[in-house]
Amino acid sequence: MRPLRGRARAPALRARAEDLAELVTGRLRREPGERFRRPARHRTLGYLAGDVDRLCEELLVHFRTAERVHPRPLRDAAFRVANGRAAYDEAQVDAFMSRVGELIQTLRWSDAYSAEGR
Repeated sequence: MRPLRGRARAPALRARAEDLAELVTGRLRREPGERFRRPARHRTLGYLAGDVDRLCEELLVHFRTAERVHPRPLRDAAFRVANGRAAYDEAQVDAFMSRVGELIQTLRWSDAYSAEGR
């Protein structure tokens, strides 16, 4: 099977972007403090939930209002360390942020391939 090229790739990218957007926005819409699980053990370190929630709010606004999504909010993110109820599980947050990055890249590629066909 030959790889998709040019305009033929745009529908596949849009479909992938829609799947990722559903996954990402579902988690972003959760209530602050409820978006991710807590570390398994009370003393296990994770990311400060307030820092992660602030980024989630920023990403939600960005996805709703930006004409073109940009990876800057994700690239500039830095979370302080916390434990117990003040923290989110680091591995789960990292996996989610990878999906956000994948969504942003897929949207940008989709836009590029769509523009190529105009």
